[in-house]
Amino acid sequence: MQNIPKLPVPPLEETARRYLSWIAPFVDSSVLKEAEECVEELLSENGAGIFLQRKLEDFSQREDVANWLEPFWIEAYLSERRSLPLYSNNVFYKLALPPTSNEKEKIWRAASLCHWAGRFYNLVMQDELEPEWDHGQRLCMSQYKKLFGTTRIPRKSIDEIVSICDGEGSAVSRHITVIREGCMAFVDILDENGEVFPVERLASGFMHILKNINHREGIIGAGVFTALPREEWASIWEILEREELNRHTLNKLKSSLFVLSFDDASPRTLEDFTIKGLVGSGRNRWCDKSLDIIVFEDGQVGLTMEHTYLDGSVVVRLCSYLVSNVKKEQVGYFGAEDCLPWEKGVLLGDEELEGKLAEAEKWLESAKAKSFFRVVEQEDIGRTSLRLKGITPDAFCQMTLQLAQYKAMGKFVNSYETIMMRHYHHGRTEALRAVTFESKEFVRTMLDKLSSPNKKWEAYIRAQKKHKMRIALCKSAKGVERHLFGLKSIYDHGDMFGVTLKSPPSLFESRSWKILNHSTIATSTSSPDGLELVCYGPVVEDGFGGRYLVFDDKVFFCLSARKEQAETLEILSKSLMEAIIMTYRIANL
Repeated sequence: MQNIPKLPVPPLEETARRYLSWIAPFVDSSVLKEAEECVEELLSENGAGIFLQRKLEDFSQREDVANWLEPFWIEAYLSERRSLPLYSNNVFYKLALPPTSNEKEKIWRAASLCHWAGRFYNLVMQDELEPEWDHGQRLCMSQYKKLFGTTRIPRKSIDEIVSICDGEGSAVSRHITVIREGCMAFVDILDENGEVFPVERLASGFMHILKNINHREGIIGAGVFTALPREEWASIWEILEREELNRHTLNKLKSSLFVLSFDDASPRTLEDFTIKGLVGSGRNRWCDKSLDIIVFEDGQVGLTMEHTYLDGSVVVRLCSYLVSNVKKEQVGYFGAEDCLPWEKGVLLGDEELEGKLAEAEKWLESAKAKSFFRVVEQEDIGRTSLRLKGITPDAFCQMTLQLAQYKAMGKFVNSYETIMMRHYHHGRTEALRAVTFESKEFVRTMLDKLSSPNKKWEAYIRAQKKHKMRIALCKSAKGVERHLFGLKSIYDHGDMFGVTLKSPPSLFESRSWKILNHSTIATSTSSPDGLELVCYGPVVEDGFGGRYLVFDDKVFFCLSARKEQAETLEILSKSLMEAIIMTYRIANL
């Protein structure tokens, strides 16, 4: 654990009282009154809350439990039945690498990416990756060993997830999966001693694969299946597994370190990269892999991650590492004659599966047509200028987004921000609810034509202070939702924990709980190093995704929504640009 503390279980009364203060700004009086009654019941001397709290505390103290939240959190992800790339289970990262000028340069870039990804993998597996710190506190590094060789497997009701990394420090897999035009190949990027092949050898291997991969055997473009809703994909997986050759191919795919996708698209704008990056045609992806590095036709690069075992901060570090090293590479000589041995990845099918593939492609095209993304960028406003004015970049983004949202919708809605919790052993995230009475006052003051610039600035400072306080609470394991989620999970798994309650605490069936867990706006951020774009889909059908980055010299947002909210998304994106400028101006006066 390297002196990294275990995630504590907060006192129940603190969490319950805080729950009321966190929901109060965005529920009406009748919902709040019901919630207060539910909290009193939860805290009653002989109530279910005290009983479940003891069970959760006991569970957290077990020696075989690294983090009491972890098993419940992973189960929640694996229980998701919707399409992975179109909701928030898959996240796309556009790397800050320029286009290449020809095919040879593109192949070299792909080889360079794989070379440095292999070196990063070795650093992880040999425990040589430099530890990370946040304000003097060491962060848990356990997620890095799930970054490579991890695959989600579709199953009925709840998926399975497997990883080749045993955590003992030695490399246990050497190959990757290459996909081009729907065809798969497997090729080693590490030698028998675990050393990464030089870029020239990898480039030679990729050149040979790209010339010969179009074997046209079996099902072409089976990656489309991985974008389907999980129940449908699970049924198809069961059919595929009947064939011995298919089982071999699927096992190779599962044990591969990552996927390298050669895509035939050449997106021209950042908005164009969103859906083409997240899933594209589906044929050149395997959305169940923890990591899929995508090289587009013009040599630009992105990658996707699957969220079950991973959070953004881990992937962003890999992105930064890849960009900083790949940028230094000069294209050298390589030829197909020095290629590495590789194996075709064939999935046999029949008319039934070919029909299902056609249906899957049709479904995906329809689903993509209902997914909308908008990019909002403001130059000359970034970390440097904001901090000079005493503005916290994260609070600035959250307040401007609330101001824009109110202008677009005429009301305040439940807004979620992900807070990284790797300060704790096997830590994941906490949920911060960004709407506070102070943020509402800021929005109303900004829109009040009679309010002076000083009053607007004072209102902003109060909202920022409250936002920073909530971040601090979350980071110190004094958030609200993960604790309550843990209590609910203990009840839901009653047989495992000796829980004999006939019904759950009323809080978990209340209107306030349903409202809290309906994240109309789901947001997150990270370091922007090595990145140009990050995006994901909305969490709920009538909601919006909001991924933002604050560079030294600009603010960047990528917003997403479904077709039914497309008009509101347009208004929201325009309002956001206005809100960024309006809020920055009051700091200048």
